[in-house]
Amino acid sequence: MNKKTFSLIIKLVVLGFPALLAILASTGAIFVVLSEAHPSLPIEVSVFSERINVVLNVIHLGFGQFTLDTQNFLLFQSFQSLSPESFSTFTQVIGLLFWVLICLGLTLLTDLSRWHFIIAIAASIFLFTISGVNGLHIGGIGTNNGLLILLLGLLLPVVVIHLFFFHLSWLIRLIILLLFGLGTYFSLIYLSQVPAPTLLLGENLSLMGLAISAIFLLYIGHGAISGFYFILARLNKGVGLKISWHLSIFSFLYIALLALYFLRLMGDIDLGIPLPAEYFLFLVVVLLAFLENRRKMVHVKQPYGSKIVGEGLFLIGFAVTSLMWFKADLSANTSMLDFLKHTFIYSQIGFSLLFYLYLITNFMGVMNTGQAVERIIYTPPFFPYYHMRFGALLSLLILLIYANGVVAVQFSTASTNLSADYYYATERPIEAAILYENAWERYRNNPKNLNAVAHINLARNQPTAAQQFLMRSFDEKPNVPDILLLSTQLERSSKLAEALFYLEEGLRYFPHNPHLLNNLALLKSRTNVPGDALERLEEMSREREVSLSNHVGILALHGRTAANLSHEDFDYIGKVNLMALQNLSGELATFKLTYDTISQPTLVNQAILRNEWTQSFPNVGQSGLAMIDSLISNEAIPSREADWRETRLIGDYRNNSINNVIRASRYLAFNFKGSAGFYYSLEAKVLSEARDFNLAAKAWLEAVGNGYQNLRQEHLPIIYFGGFPEEALQISDKEGVPMPTWMKFDDSNEIIPNDTVIYAQGLAKLHAGLSEDLLVHLETISYGALKARFAMDLIRHKAHWMDEETLENLGLLVDEQLEGETQKNEFREWLNFLKAGEFPGKELPGTYGRYFASEGKGNAYHAPLVMMAVDRAEGDLEKYELLQEATTLNKDPLLWIYLVKYSRLLGLDHYASRSLAQMGDWVPAEKLTLLQLNHF
Repeated sequence: MNKKTFSLIIKLVVLGFPALLAILASTGAIFVVLSEAHPSLPIEVSVFSERINVVLNVIHLGFGQFTLDTQNFLLFQSFQSLSPESFSTFTQVIGLLFWVLICLGLTLLTDLSRWHFIIAIAASIFLFTISGVNGLHIGGIGTNNGLLILLLGLLLPVVVIHLFFFHLSWLIRLIILLLFGLGTYFSLIYLSQVPAPTLLLGENLSLMGLAISAIFLLYIGHGAISGFYFILARLNKGVGLKISWHLSIFSFLYIALLALYFLRLMGDIDLGIPLPAEYFLFLVVVLLAFLENRRKMVHVKQPYGSKIVGEGLFLIGFAVTSLMWFKADLSANTSMLDFLKHTFIYSQIGFSLLFYLYLITNFMGVMNTGQAVERIIYTPPFFPYYHMRFGALLSLLILLIYANGVVAVQFSTASTNLSADYYYATERPIEAAILYENAWERYRNNPKNLNAVAHINLARNQPTAAQQFLMRSFDEKPNVPDILLLSTQLERSSKLAEALFYLEEGLRYFPHNPHLLNNLALLKSRTNVPGDALERLEEMSREREVSLSNHVGILALHGRTAANLSHEDFDYIGKVNLMALQNLSGELATFKLTYDTISQPTLVNQAILRNEWTQSFPNVGQSGLAMIDSLISNEAIPSREADWRETRLIGDYRNNSINNVIRASRYLAFNFKGSAGFYYSLEAKVLSEARDFNLAAKAWLEAVGNGYQNLRQEHLPIIYFGGFPEEALQISDKEGVPMPTWMKFDDSNEIIPNDTVIYAQGLAKLHAGLSEDLLVHLETISYGALKARFAMDLIRHKAHWMDEETLENLGLLVDEQLEGETQKNEFREWLNFLKAGEFPGKELPGTYGRYFASEGKGNAYHAPLVMMAVDRAEGDLEKYELLQEATTLNKDPLLWIYLVKYSRLLGLDHYASRSLAQMGDWVPAEKLTLLQLNHF
C-alpha cells in the first residue's frame, strides 16, 4: 500500500467520519426543528367513538309504519399527550459515536507542540472529570476507578506516543488509539455494576460533549464576520473596491440579528419579527468559520505539523456540537438545548463585535487596496489580535452577568435531566420523578419534566397529584403537551368546565395550535355547543384530515346536515363518519368502505363494518359474514362482543337471512341483559316485517318487561292482533300510549270491525292460515289500497299454495295500485318468477332482489322460496333439513305437512307424529286430514 493510499485512508477516517456524523446529526436536528414538536413529548391521535341512531329500514304494515333502528359509529380523533419517549437506543449509539470522536481527537492531539500538547492534555483531564464514568460504580459506590481506567486507557497511550513514538505514522497512531479507546469503553461497560451501563455512559458522556460544544462555539465566535471578510478580500484582490463599507453593513446587520436572537432568548422584548431557529444560523456560521479556518492554517503558523489536525479538530467539534444539539432537541432536554443556544448567541455577539472593531481599527487603511490582507490579519499586529479576544471574553462575561449566569443553571439542570432520563428509561420512576421535579424547580423552561412527573403519577394511580403538577406547569411555564394532558384528565374526572378553561387559556399562549383547537372543539361538542365546535375546527390550518373527519362527526352527532361533501377529501376515518352522516340522512352513499382485509377486532374496524352494512346493499356476502365470525371469536371484551354480534345481525338482515337475525337477537337479549329490551324490540320489529304477529307480540312483551321505553302507537296493534289483546290494552294504559284511532271498541271492550281491522286480522293469520281461508278474507276488505297490500302479502308468503290463475288475479289487484310503468314492470317480472317456481338468474332491483336473496335457505317466512329450494334439493335428508329450519319459525301448514312427509320418508315417524300433533293447535282436524290426503 503506497503513501497516497495511506493518506486517503487517514482523511476518510479523521475527516470523513466526523463530517459524515456532522451531516447526519445536522439533518436530524433540522428535521426536529422543522417538525415544530418534541419527539420526546409525543402527541398522538387517539380515536374514540360516539353512536347515533340510524334507520336500517322502514317497516310498512298498511295500518302504520315504524323504523327498524340500529346504531352507527362516529369516530372522533383527539390529540393526547403520551408518556415521554426515552430514545435509549439512540443515546447508546450517540455515546459510542462520541467516544470514537474522542479517540480521533486524541489521535490528532499527538501532533501538537509541547506546550499546546500539555494544555490540551490538561483540558482533556478536566473534561474527563465531568464525563460521569465514576457513576458506573466500578469497584463500588464513591470510587474513582472509572476515571482512573479512562485516563489510563485513553490519555496514557496519547502521552506515550507523543513523548516516545512521535515518528509513528498517522495510520499506526490511529489504530493504536482506537484499539485502546474501544477497549477502554467496553472494559468500563463490562466492569460496571449499574443497570444498563451503556445507557448511563451515553447519558453522562453528553455532559462532556456539552462542554466540548461550548469550546467549539467560542472558537467560531467571530466565524461569521471573519469568514465574510475573507470572502470579500478574496473577491477584492487586485480590484481595490471599498469593501470596508460592505463589511460594515454586513457586520451591523449581523450584530442586529444577533441582538434580536438575544432578546428572544431572554424573553425581554418580542418585536414580532420571525427568526429562523438558532441552529440554521449555527450552520451558516460553521460554514464561514470553516473557510476562515482553512485560510488561517495556510497563512498562519500553527502548533501542529499537519494540516489534517486543524481540519480534523474543527470537524470533530462541529460533529460533537451537532450531535449534542440533535440529542438535546430530540430528547426535549430543553436546559441542554438552551445552554447551546445561549452560548452560541453570546459568543457570536461578543466575538463578532470585537473582531469587527479589530478589523476596522487595524486594517482600515489597507483592506480597500485589494492587497492580500488575509495573510497578515492574525500576525501583525500581534497584541491587538489577542487584546481583541480578551475583550470578546469580557463582553461575553458581561452578557452572562446580564443573563444572571443562566448558562450555569442550564448546564447544571441539563446534567440532572440526563440522570433523570437514565432512571426513566431503566424503569425507576420514583427516582426519575424526583430528578425531573428538581430540575424543573431550578430551571422552568423544561416542558418535558412535569409532563414526565405527571405521567409517572398517573401510572401509579395518583391522578390528583398528576393534575397538580400539570396546573403548576400551566401557571408558570405552559406548554401544549401539558395542557392536553391536563384537560384530558379533567374531562375524565367530569370537570368539563375546568377542562374548557385550560384549553381556551392555552390558545391564548399558543394561538391557532391545531391540537388545542381540535380538543376544544370536541369538548364544545360534548357540552352541546356544536356551533362553537365547528368554528374551532375551521380555524385549524394544520391537521386538516383530522379536522374534516371531526367536522363531519360533529354534524352527524348533533343531527345536522351538510352539502357538497366529497369522500375524496377524507381519510378512512373521515369516510366512516361521512358514511354515518349519509345513513342518518337516508342517502345512498357514493362510495364503499373497504373491509376485505380486516383481521383484528378494533374499534375502527367495527365502525367500518357497522356503517358500511347499514347501507341498503342487497347482499353483504358470505365472505363478510365469515370474516365477522372470526372477529367475534377473537374479541375478548364482552361489550365489544355485543357490538360485533349486532353488526353480524345487520349483515344477516341485509342478506335477508331472517332466521339468523331472530336467533342472534335472542342470543344478545339473553346474554346482555342491560340491553335486552332493545334486542327484544329489534326481534319484534323484524318479526313484524315478516308478518308473524304472534311471535312479534311475544317479543314486544319481553321488550317492555325488560325496560324498553320507546313503545309507539304503531306497535300496539301487533300485540293486540298477535294474540295478546288484554296485554296490549294494559300496556296502553300503563305506558300512556293510546291505541290507534282506527281501533274502536264497544261497551264490552270488543273491537269494532272496519277495513283496517279486517286487514290487520288477516295479517295476524297470514302464516298459519290456509290459502283458501286467506283468499276469502281478502274479499272482505273493501278498501282498494289495503286489499292490494293484503294481496301482495299473499303472493309473497303464500304463492306456493296457489295456481297460476290465482296468482295472476292477485297480481292484477296489486298492479292497479302501482304507479308508473317501471314499478309495474319490476313487479311483473318478480311475479313471473314466482309463477314459474324459479329463482332469477340475475339480481332484481330493490325489494324484489332482497326477496330472492336468501334463495329459500335463510328466511323461513318466504315460504314459496323454501318450497322452491325443497324442489331443487337432491336428497330427502336435504329437503327435511330445509323444512325443519323453516318450521322453527313459520307455521305455514304446507311447510309443516311436507315436514311430516319427509320425516316419514326418513323413518322419523316419532317426529312426524309430534309435528302433526303440533299442527292441531292452529289447523282444524278436518283440514289437517285433507292436507295429508292431498300431499302424501
